[in-house]
Amino acid sequence: MVNSKIRAFYGHSIDEKIIMKESRDLPSILYHGTSLKAYNTIKTEGLITKKRQYVHLSDTIETAIVVGKRKTNSPIILKIEVTSALNEGIKFYKSGDMYLADYIPFKFIKKT
Repeated sequence: MVNSKIRAFYGHSIDEKIIMKESRDLPSILYHGTSLKAYNTIKTEGLITKKRQYVHLSDTIETAIVVGKRKTNSPIILKIEVTSALNEGIKFYKSGDMYLADYIPFKFIKKT
C-alpha cells in the first residue's frame, strides 16, 4: 500500500511502469512456461513484455509449468541462460519469488 492505495506488485494493472532495482544475485538458469503458439513468436522476437511491464521468469521448472498451464494444457518450458544474458547487458530484477526482465533475446533461450 502506497499513499492509501494498493499497488499492483508486478504492475499488471497499471499504466505507469514500476521501476525495479536491478539484481545481479541470480541463478545461472531461469525458466519461462509458454504455449507452442507463443514459442513460435518467441523464436523470432525473443521474450517480450506484450501487455505486461516485464517478462516473468521463475527459478524452477515446476513453477514455469504452473505458469505455462495458464496458457495451455501442454506448456513448453524455456530455459534462460542468465549468465550469458548478463554478460551482454540484459538486466534482471527480483520481485518476491519472481524474476523479471525487460526483454530476453532468443539467443539466450533454449527449449527444455
